[in-house]
Amino acid sequence: MEEQDLKNIVIGWFHSADYATEQELRNIEGPALFTPLSEDAEIDRLPPWSSRMSSALVPRFAVAYVRSNLWPGAHAYARGRKFENVYIGWGVKSDAAFSPALPPDPQREFPGGPEVTEEADPTYSEHRNHISRIYFMKPEDDPAFLILHPQY
Repeated sequence: MEEQDLKNIVIGWFHSADYATEQELRNIEGPALFTPLSEDAEIDRLPPWSSRMSSALVPRFAVAYVRSNLWPGAHAYARGRKFENVYIGWGVKSDAAFSPALPPDPQREFPGGPEVTEEADPTYSEHRNHISRIYFMKPEDDPAFLILHPQY
């Protein structure tokens, strides 16, 4: 698709749905249905819609899309007879001063100390000595055994 065609792609696109329900339409002003997008008012000397092709490398498979410059996040895209509209945004016009709330401050780290500090793993010989002590230990030498069996 030629660059000139891309600039004029907005001419073929139009408003095909109302902005609101019948009840809400009483107080809402907006373009009439099937009004060409090219008739929308400019926004601070910018066009109200930006048009692009998804790929310049293989135009045969490219998708044409338009993006609203008044409502950031409003997109419409088409390829052949298939089309779709999607809105992903905060619901705020571009001329409104808006910034999302900042996330909360990060939580403090858990205080360190000997009760939460990891110990180094035992060496092979330390492990073997420990196991042999347990294996050859008399029941009365084990404090846990004495708690469970006080009769000894």
